[in-house]
Amino acid sequence: MKELFIKMSQIAATVALVTGVFYGLANYTLHINGMDFSNLQIWTFRLSVVAAVTWSMLIFRKRNGFLMSIRQGLAVGMLASLFIGAVIALNTFVMREYIYPKYNSDLKEIYKQNLILADKQRIEKAKADGTFSSTTDTTGWTPERLDRQLNKDWGVFFTTKGGMAVDMFGALAVGFLTSATVSFMSRRVKKEN
Repeated sequence: MKELFIKMSQIAATVALVTGVFYGLANYTLHINGMDFSNLQIWTFRLSVVAAVTWSMLIFRKRNGFLMSIRQGLAVGMLASLFIGAVIALNTFVMREYIYPKYNSDLKEIYKQNLILADKQRIEKAKADGTFSSTTDTTGWTPERLDRQLNKDWGVFFTTKGGMAVDMFGALAVGFLTSATVSFMSRRVKKEN
């Protein structure tokens, strides 16, 4: 059992490291092209996690005589998720602290503008729908309310540590869903006579 866990860990760590290098290169390419806050960055993250989990599981299954139970598949997949999450979190640290130090403040400004825009659209929609009345909240995002929301309530998300935590939890969540799906679909166990 211990040997099997070591085999799983080695496969998951190797695949996660290789996939993480490609993620880092893709993320840096997006950065130098000014696409730091695009949907491509989110899809690169998801694709990297799914690729690391799936490849780890397929390599394990091949090296295990094409046998893999659901439990083994989940174990390999979650190990890969853990390792790729750590590599992506490390990439986040390097990007936000050294390559693009203004990332956190720029991200906060984008969220601020999106909140203001959403509130304006809410009021315009109420006017267009005929539901606008004297009781409709039109105060919107006051500077005090924005400050509280962005600095106190959500403040941790606009820090490097917060970004690393989101990456780690996101990798575990995407990894679990991928692991469960792939391990269920590709399970194959020895038949007992």
